[in-house]
Parts: sequence; C-alpha cells; structure tokens
Amino acid sequence: MEIELIDVCDLPPHLIPKPRRPYRRRAPPKPPPRPRLHTIQDWLRTAYRVRKRLKEQPALTHEVLAQEERIEVLQLKQALSLLSLAPQIQHSLLLLDPPLAESSAFRKGLLKLVAITDREAQVADYEDLLAGPGMSPS
Repeated sequence: MEIELIDVCDLPPHLIPKPRRPYRRRAPPKPPPRPRLHTIQDWLRTAYRVRKRLKEQPALTHEVLAQEERIEVLQLKQALSLLSLAPQIQHSLLLLDPPLAESSAFRKGLLKLVAITDREAQVADYEDLLAGPGMSPS
C-alpha cells in the first residue's frame, strides 16, 4: 500500500496546519525601577518639589505624589518633614559631603530634630549631631 503525497499548495487554506511554536510563557512586565533617596540632598530636593506641587494642586494626596516620585509614602512624608527644620539647617544640609549625607545614622538624627519646634534648639542639636561620633562637618 502506497501513500499518496499531496502538494500542500493544492489544499484550501483552512486545511493547512499552522506551524507550531514552542510554548513559552512570558514573564509579566517589570515595573520601572524605584529610585531610592540616597542622600539628604535628594530628600530635600524631593520635598521642595512636592511642596510646590501641593501648593499648586492642594487636592493631591501623599499616595499620588509618592507614586509619581516613585518612592514609598513613608519616604515622602519623611522628606517633607525635613522642611520643618530651620532654614540655616536646610542650607547646611544641601552643602554636606556625600559620606555624611548618605549616613543612615545622620538621617535618623535629623528626623529626631524635626520634632523640636524651637529653631534655636534645633540649630544647637544639629551642631551636636554634626559633632557626634562618626560625624564630621563639611
């Protein structure tokens, strides 16, 4: 018994088998990388930018702003809290050397200063923070 070969070109299109591709599962798209706020300067710049947006559009929420800045809401609130520091402290922070500006211990000390409402006391505690162990002024 012989098998008769058929030319594929003679078949109607709906009978021509489609070529099979190996099944490959696609990974879901990755979200864009979230930049971290590495230095105190990054925190302050973000805070100034967000404060300006909040003045222009008071209906914006912290969640929306944090999503637009691609940071966590807590980071946004901590950055905004730095704006309650005395102006001379904010100016000094913008001029800090990178090793100190990236220090997590220094950042924690700054966040404690935010709770102090008296500007003179803030400045005195800031100078103590700069003079503390492992800290060196710029």
